Amino acid sequence: MYEAVGNYRGQIKQDSLTQLDQAHKYTADLQKIYDVLPQDLRGRWKVGNTDTLVTDDKSRMAPANHQMNTLIDKLLTHELKDDYQAFKETAQKMDTMMTETHGQQHQDQAKWSETQDQRLRKELANGIYRQFNEQFKPGSNQNDDQFHKQANGNFEKAKRKQQQVDKSQPKQHKAAPLGKLNKIAKRMTKQSRQEMRQVERMLQETMAEQSQDVSDESLSRHL
Repeated sequence: MYEAVGNYRGQIKQDSLTQLDQAHKYTADLQKIYDVLPQDLRGRWKVGNTDTLVTDDKSRMAPANHQMNTLIDKLLTHELKDDYQAFKETAQKMDTMMTETHGQQHQDQAKWSETQDQRLRKELANGIYRQFNEQFKPGSNQNDDQFHKQANGNFEKAKRKQQQVDKSQPKQHKAAPLGKLNKIAKRMTKQSRQEMRQVERMLQETMAEQSQDVSDESLSRHL
């Protein structure tokens, strides 16, 4: 039964990526997730070290995880309904066997089938995030197992849309390092001092010339 649950989980993960990439009905759902992902984490999006998809303010991925939960529910209710139902029924049989072997579980203790369901949803979410991450890894053509994105599939559509957004935004110049700014400031200060000295010399020379002119004029009158 362990093996059967694992096989169902692997098949669902594989089929989910194929359905999401090929079915037009999921284009908008994927775009909603993509649009709320934190852009400073691009290339490193994932659920995180939690058993479930965090949807409150504790996680910066919460907005995307909220949309992701909606999408996964939609998949498991429609296209993947049969495999998901078989997955749950097999996992629940394990609950019965464990109860017969180990007795009743403690109150509030999650059943084995529940933890397997959470694991499935987390792996589905991470599989989708991984496809988005690959868009920002140059030369990366790796995909989950035997899944390969279509050239005109939904994942590539999301990628092209993001590329258009990036091109339309003005490029931000990288801030100069603090050390470089200090050197520039010192150079400007040095130049200013040199200019001030030059102005002082010019004033002194002008005053000296004027003084000499006055002396010459006085001498001329005396003579």
